[in-house]
Amino acid sequence: CFGKYGGRRISAGADGKVAMSSCCIENIKAFPFHESGLTPKEYIDKIIWKINNDLIKLSQDKNKYIFGTVIVCVIENNKLTVASVGDSPAFLIKQDSIKRIAKAKKTYDNLIQMGIFTESQLEEYVHRLPEHMWSMFDKFIPMVVPLYAIEEYELNQNDMLVL
Repeated sequence: CFGKYGGRRISAGADGKVAMSSCCIENIKAFPFHESGLTPKEYIDKIIWKINNDLIKLSQDKNKYIFGTVIVCVIENNKLTVASVGDSPAFLIKQDSIKRIAKAKKTYDNLIQMGIFTESQLEEYVHRLPEHMWSMFDKFIPMVVPLYAIEEYELNQNDMLVL
């Protein structure tokens, strides 16, 4: 599990990075995959919900919004299952190729699919907005119902995963 606190320009205090990372680590330690009896997809879903709910509680306890992006993965029997909330990157390196994986959809992806804007145009426009508006265009946890991208890949012996 990899957590990144805050966004590119959004901050809620110096303790946020530690809080987000600690939340991920504590949940994985308390509920390890190999003891769960769940499939990788079921496990990832449960862990994301646990982290999400803990961040809601933490935000309420601290009286400030503790939020971030997260990547969770399980490798079992040469099969990688990976999920991402937000823009934290994950890369799969296979022989001579590098591919970004589990890239969560942004709230404005439909504008790109319709051909109204390119991804780089929208990224530029969104980042010009004041930070309280910018955060509405990306995904972070906690959210009422966590939305995440989940993907599966077959792994070979020399493949590498970078979170």
